[in-house]
Amino acid sequence: MNSYPTRSIPSRRGSRLAVATIGAAAWTGLLVGGGALPHAAADSHETPAPTSTPAPQVENASSTDVRFATMMVPHHRTGIEMTQMAIEKATTPGVRDVAQAAQQSQQSQLPVLEAIAASGSAPHEMEEPLMTFNEQEMAELRSLTGEAFDKKWLDTFSSHHMSAIMMADTALPGATSDQARAIEQEIHDGQLQQLATMNQLREQLSGQVSLVPTGAAETGGGSTADPQNGGLIATGAGLVVAGAAGGALALRRRSSAGR
Repeated sequence: MNSYPTRSIPSRRGSRLAVATIGAAAWTGLLVGGGALPHAAADSHETPAPTSTPAPQVENASSTDVRFATMMVPHHRTGIEMTQMAIEKATTPGVRDVAQAAQQSQQSQLPVLEAIAASGSAPHEMEEPLMTFNEQEMAELRSLTGEAFDKKWLDTFSSHHMSAIMMADTALPGATSDQARAIEQEIHDGQLQQLATMNQLREQLSGQVSLVPTGAAETGGGSTADPQNGGLIATGAGLVVAGAAGGALALRRRSSAGR
């Protein structure tokens, strides 16, 4: 996995970091803590249909595998809707490209996730605070145009990716199904790469970076942490992501070759 340069983030961007923290920690908290799992909320806006891929036969899926997949199905559906917005509305070169790449990968992953989710018997209720958060973010995106849309989309989709990376990182140690382990690894690695691309695009728009994967990231207290050894994705303004219990959640860079 490549490393990316560390940039500190001015404190005036704390509100945007807080949004990322809330969204990512909320999803990961559901995966770790149990409780009601999400389903795709009804929406009047049409979401592009996933490409037809035969659903695999899933064997030996653990409860963690099933919970991860059950959460990722609505997460991906929301992501696909967000990518369609960017494909139609983005004006910044590169934003539409990353949206198209993300849409293609998430559409191809949906049948696998649905098959894993169907192999269990978990409930499918979306918790109200999380549903409200998603609806508010989507409504704001729909209201924006031009560069304002591009900035907000990059911020929101980066947060969306962070939650998927965190969930995959949490689920991988408990994976017992080959299909589940493969899709968890694919989501983790692919979205980490797309997050780096979005960081670069966000820097082009404002001269600042939002969420920066790095080989040795500052933790805000002057120390550093190496993601290869269970480090933290962090910024000079402090930790980007807080765990569901209030502590920092480590994002380990996982490599398929190293497993």
